[in-house]
Amino acid sequence: MRKFTRILSAMLALLCLSGTALSDTFTDVDAPFEFESAQSVETVQAAVAAPLDAQSAPYSSIGDFSYWTMAPGETDDAKIWEAMTQPITVYDGGLDGTDHAYVMENPDGTGKKVAQIHGQSQGLHVIGETNEHGYVQVEVFSNYDRSYMPADEEEFAHAYELRTGYVKAKNLKTVTPQQDIGLLLDKLTQRLYIFCDGERVAELKISTGKVEGVDEALFETITGEFITISHTGTFKDNSKYPMICNDAIRINGGILLHEVPHKERADGSSDYSAYEPLLGQKASHGCVRIQRQKTDNGYNHRWLWNNLKRGAPYRVLIWDDKNRIDSPTVWVE
Repeated sequence: MRKFTRILSAMLALLCLSGTALSDTFTDVDAPFEFESAQSVETVQAAVAAPLDAQSAPYSSIGDFSYWTMAPGETDDAKIWEAMTQPITVYDGGLDGTDHAYVMENPDGTGKKVAQIHGQSQGLHVIGETNEHGYVQVEVFSNYDRSYMPADEEEFAHAYELRTGYVKAKNLKTVTPQQDIGLLLDKLTQRLYIFCDGERVAELKISTGKVEGVDEALFETITGEFITISHTGTFKDNSKYPMICNDAIRINGGILLHEVPHKERADGSSDYSAYEPLLGQKASHGCVRIQRQKTDNGYNHRWLWNNLKRGAPYRVLIWDDKNRIDSPTVWVE
């Protein structure tokens, strides 16, 4: 049987914790940790005050049923599975999974860059018809990198809001995701939920990106819908905060799903003590760290690595933690 237990008290307790956070490279490097921001506190307080049956507002007001019009924090697995198995619209335009393009301000593709999008893997919500200029209106959450960052604190305050703009319609393509497995990440609960054939079968602790200021906007794990595009494997970071991340699966140009990092001891064994205790909190540099310890029924990140077919498009939904009024819950087997 499935049981739900509220985690609000645990989340409030996080305010008193210390651990590690991020440095200044775009892999997954860590430094001293502090709770993310007053926004996180306000989000939890709002959830505490909300009625038990309150639902957060969908990202989009467009009437189709999809990830974009589903309430973040939805507990109806049938609705989540429907969103996971629908076709997804991504930007092609000759890009690969590490290249990016831009959503533009005006219907003819001119004006400001409204949002940065990654090719092949990041879902776009199409909300209009192709116009006379060959462009179509879309909604999406923006990525950031060293070349595209908020200019100041005012822009940073709105950096992770849903953006609306235009892309060339001919560069869009529709992909049908795998119909047997889907993933849901909730940045509020810091959990990854595995769905198999319509059933929620496992809950894994994660750590998503932690942002402490305008100069770290690129460290956020971007809200939205994605598809897996490659198994990139284990990678090492030999910077000031060395770590090894096993079995990375790319869902975005700068975002990988990988096992919780470890350090290598002198005898060659793996030491997880610096990073494993942070699972369930924001602590990464944008990547999604996933627990290595198996659940009672055998699920962990290695299960994902072994069961997601190489190169196949598995749907990954990411819910934001901002502006949530639902009562956050953790699913327990």
